[in-house]
Amino acid sequence: RIILAALLKKEVNLNLLAEFWSLDKSVDYWFSRSAWSLYSIVEFRKKVYRNKRVKVMIPDYFCNSALEPIRKTYVDIIFYPIKQNGKPNFSVFIDLISKSNPDIIIFVNYFGVTMGSSKMMSIAKKYDAWLVEDSTHCLMPQKDIGNFGDFVLYSPHKSLAIPDGALMII
Repeated sequence: RIILAALLKKEVNLNLLAEFWSLDKSVDYWFSRSAWSLYSIVEFRKKVYRNKRVKVMIPDYFCNSALEPIRKTYVDIIFYPIKQNGKPNFSVFIDLISKSNPDIIIFVNYFGVTMGSSKMMSIAKKYDAWLVEDSTHCLMPQKDIGNFGDFVLYSPHKSLAIPDGALMII
């Protein structure tokens, strides 16, 4: 209903459009692609902690085009392995995180199935890392999707017939 109303109006209220995905006390930002959301998170981390370099842990199957903007900044990307079911290989993941002490950890939810959630949240807290819940392949929040990350990313354009549109919830 909200999306249809947005398509029929000349001026779109982005806050109203984001209500579908937003949680209580969250702040939302619209981007053309989630790659720019990731870029904003990396730059925000640099400013908050006054770091020149930021270490980001990413699943090893992550889309390279989504990493393009952050690769052009001072960032160290650490890829962690996943199992065939799409979930992190936690034994290897824990070893990598203890050696690298990342600033940002990204985990991905695919098509309505969470791939890390509460376990990733507790690990991120232990290492004082920001947790990014990449739900770009999920149309909407549901039970264990959208509730664990410090940042949650959605890309409605991947599920709907629209040219672009990515939402970052903080």
